[in-house]
Amino acid sequence: MQKVFNILSVISFGVVTIGTAAGLYVYTNREAYIDNVKDELNSIIMDRVQNMDLDLPAPTNAVSLPVQPF
Repeated sequence: MQKVFNILSVISFGVVTIGTAAGLYVYTNREAYIDNVKDELNSIIMDRVQNMDLDLPAPTNAVSLPVQPF
């Protein structure tokens, strides 16, 4: 029975170590993940804005949209 407990404790230690290492990896690279999400959302929004078909009357003083809103 002692061998079973030892095996379970080694497995538990391994799971905790892997979880801690994964959390630390994500924490240290969080800025890169945030930048990637911002870039992806920016490209999606710009694609949709550029593909919009608005039937608006032509104003005399037109305002152009910014190239990058952020």
